[in-house]
Amino acid sequence: MVAKGKVEVDDPRNDNVVEYVSPFTVTDENPQTDPMHFVAMLFSTAALFTKIPYLAWCSVFCAAIAMANAKSRAGRQFSALLVSMPSLVLCYMQPTPKPT
Repeated sequence: MVAKGKVEVDDPRNDNVVEYVSPFTVTDENPQTDPMHFVAMLFSTAALFTKIPYLAWCSVFCAAIAMANAKSRAGRQFSALLVSMPSLVLCYMQPTPKPT
């Protein structure tokens, strides 16, 4: 029994068995996945197939956010930008119908 103030508290934990949690650290061997990178790749792929410029613009913004939040200088963050920029260009290079 542990005396806490004037009230005695029963503590059923065994101090020999308790494992303390250490914080998770991100290293170069174990990079943390960035959800914005995934969303940028998803939007850029969808923009390439559907030719919707709003998706392409969203992919460019998500790629910029992923690059800004990157903790390391890996080339993975540039891949989202390198896919989103051509999808944006290709959305605006659609042939326009000629009036008859």
